[in-house]
Amino acid sequence: MAKSVALVVAGSGEIRDLQIGPGTTVKEVMDASRLQGYVVSQGPDQPFLRLDDDLYQAVADGGKLYASTPAEAGSA
Repeated sequence: MAKSVALVVAGSGEIRDLQIGPGTTVKEVMDASRLQGYVVSQGPDQPFLRLDDDLYQAVADGGKLYASTPAEAGSA
């Protein structure tokens, strides 16, 4: 049974509606969305998901994921 999730792309205002099945990984979604190099979380205060994490297990049907470019730390 597929789940419907929304992928919010930070900074663009774009929301992509996705259908994911059991075993779908973060990497598969990011590759299919052409968002390689982005990191994914379930919210602003949530940890980033790993590329091999199973999104079907991590996200509820109707849930949201947030894709953003990784922040780079620099020295002052």
